[in-house]
Amino acid sequence: MGEAVGRRCDRCSGSDQVLDRKTLKCLKIRNRCPSNIEYGIQWPTTIVGATARQSCPNGEVGLVIRKCLKSAYWDQINSYNCTHPAFTKLNFTDRTKLVQTLSNVTSSMLHLKGVNVAIVRRVVKQLIRDELTGNNSPNSHLRSADYTNNLLKMGDSLLKIKDYPNNAHLIRLFNNYGIHVANLHQVHPYLKPFMFSGQNMGHFFSFFCFPFFVLKCNKIIDN
Repeated sequence: MGEAVGRRCDRCSGSDQVLDRKTLKCLKIRNRCPSNIEYGIQWPTTIVGATARQSCPNGEVGLVIRKCLKSAYWDQINSYNCTHPAFTKLNFTDRTKLVQTLSNVTSSMLHLKGVNVAIVRRVVKQLIRDELTGNNSPNSHLRSADYTNNLLKMGDSLLKIKDYPNNAHLIRLFNNYGIHVANLHQVHPYLKPFMFSGQNMGHFFSFFCFPFFVLKCNKIIDN
């Protein structure tokens, strides 16, 4: 249509051109990045050196930013701060419900990324540390094996991101948690045997199963 190009017919072939919406003609511009649609967002014509900010798409909370470089080319979109609604209000009062909610969200998201990863990692670390130290609401596994299963599912989703910094620290934390749960089964023999096998957790753990084969369950495979 007219001189418009692109999958959405929303831009011009030249980087120094902007599409006139009424005539669909491409007009020359100077010292500006042209308006276009990228990442599902309509970006306005922006002066060189300035940063455009738009609301995150797909129901996420926060702002997406995109800088107009000195060359009058758009920089890559930065969507790091786009936050899933479930991660904006975290209530640690009911930890079982919190873990179940976050486990469902992380399992359903195709790509856990940006600040969402940092939030989930922070929550997981806090929950495990509280379990290990007995702070706040200790021994949640005694009350519900589902709590432990959901917590491990969250870890499995996090370990899917192979190149994330400090994954080794997260693995050690889960290993310590596995030892903790195994000890609970030794002290409380009435507990039903527990087993967890995840697609990504299995890369680091042979398996989680309690109360049997404790040494194998807590052995980290060094790759």
